[in-house]
Amino acid sequence: MTRSRFLACLASGLLALALGSSSRADPPLHQPPQEALDRLRDLALTLRARRTLQEDNTLASYNLGVWVENGVAKLWGGVPNSEVGRQAVARLKGVAGIREVHSQLHTMPLPEVPLAIGHSVGYGPRSVPPPPPVVPTAAPTAPVSPRPTPALRPARELQSQPPQPTLVERARAIVLSDSRFHSIPVSLQDGVLFVRRGIASDEDTAELAQRLRQLSGVADVVLTSD
Repeated sequence: MTRSRFLACLASGLLALALGSSSRADPPLHQPPQEALDRLRDLALTLRARRTLQEDNTLASYNLGVWVENGVAKLWGGVPNSEVGRQAVARLKGVAGIREVHSQLHTMPLPEVPLAIGHSVGYGPRSVPPPPPVVPTAAPTAPVSPRPTPALRPARELQSQPPQPTLVERARAIVLSDSRFHSIPVSLQDGVLFVRRGIASDEDTAELAQRLRQLSGVADVVLTSD
């Protein structure tokens, strides 16, 4: 065999070996579908948007919801005025990755005040009517001995004593002390406070009832659902 023929055979063998090695190469790694990647991105943006609203001292006290889909944030919930709504939209627009914000916020008025007997505070559709007056029966008359006239206090002493708040005023102060209680209707009748389960959570309703039970002069606190 000549030298040139030997080199040709050697080159053919190396070429065949290279082609066989390339045909047995590992297949490319599997890539997840683009739809799954988009959903993961929207979920991460939703969590980031909710965290942004909770970290705001003003917006954290309102029950606002947000969901991101294809980079568009949908915002809903109740706010006391349009200024707070614009603040929420501005905070979401500042989140990296959110390209647009669709606001579905609505203005939620504050509860009516003051609290009075037979009237509800909040959004209660009904109020508890006062009980009918009781007419006392006539009793046999008997001679009444004259009672001593109490000594009159000086005018300065009477003016220095401030009037004590009534049970109605103290209950109203508790309702207005926390924004979570503004949507819970409360009414008073014969020393009994009626707390109706409204749009507030059960935890907030139970906490308000617990605070009202601590008031002096309250005969009972009743939770109602109608």
